Amino acid sequence: MSFALFLPVLYLFFVILFSLIIYVFYPAISAASGQPEETKVKVISQPDNKTEKDDVILSMVIPAFNEEKRLPTMLDAATASLKNQRSKVIELAQGKTGITSTSRFEWIVVSDGSTDGTEAVFKQYVKDNKENGDVWKLVSLLSNAGKGAAVKAGMLEAQGALRLMVDADGATDFNALVSLLSQKEDIVFGSRAHLASKAQRSFIRTLLMHGFHFCVNFLVGTTIGDTQCGFKLFSQSAAQKIFGNLHLRRWAFDIEIVVLATRLNMRIHEVGVPWKEVEGSKLDSSKLQLAIVSFGMLRDMLCVRLCYTLGIWSVKHLIQEMDANKTD
Repeated sequence: MSFALFLPVLYLFFVILFSLIIYVFYPAISAASGQPEETKVKVISQPDNKTEKDDVILSMVIPAFNEEKRLPTMLDAATASLKNQRSKVIELAQGKTGITSTSRFEWIVVSDGSTDGTEAVFKQYVKDNKENGDVWKLVSLLSNAGKGAAVKAGMLEAQGALRLMVDADGATDFNALVSLLSQKEDIVFGSRAHLASKAQRSFIRTLLMHGFHFCVNFLVGTTIGDTQCGFKLFSQSAAQKIFGNLHLRRWAFDIEIVVLATRLNMRIHEVGVPWKEVEGSKLDSSKLQLAIVSFGMLRDMLCVRLCYTLGIWSVKHLIQEMDANKTD
């Protein structure tokens, strides 16, 4: 092959290579860009529900994108569950943290650039339920930044000694909170792994599920059976360290949580939880769209592995920042 013929081939090779590198590292590029229009936060608290720092034993962080229909149902089930077992939850939370000076709960809904009535529905819910003495907050992201960004904003806004991430769809039975609180670890993942053999899924969903688990084990090296369940409990220290370092903004952010926990020498305990399919899932779409999302999550996993391995991302222990917050 002459050089004249070889040159276009070489050019095409480098174009494809450059495009692949940009695609793989896009989450890192996006995180580095900051995109301030996506990450500005407006906090709305009920004026008669203000609380001092460290005056909350447990915070519930609920990411929500266009959840006006499912959010009230989820909140009804969650508040009813806490009402029925409030004493038990407080006892376990106080025993886990060693803090006995407070028994208050905090509810934080993070509207991830919702364009429907999610925020209005939550405000009305707070108006109708604020008599229970809990703290209610609405955090609004000005544009859709992704579930990871929403959870991060809520976790860093929370004041609880313990902080629960819970999805707005109500798919996980909120009574499972007791099981998570009963564990001694700083990070406890609710898990649906025990339900995998019983679940009825299409062939494409089953194939993608097994492919995803293989990629998680290969790229992340974790033995956790379910990294994606939207029911996770963190201590205050773990939440500040994990989410203070989090880069990924969208669906695969749970994978980075696992990577960060490993690098911070934090053990994750996994607990089986009751779970059911709920209509309206943001991932409940066509087979093509499901495949596109799955490939995007694979890209994010690869990006996380490369960024931490190559030193593009580093882990900050955030000890000084945490101490400063405690003295504010």
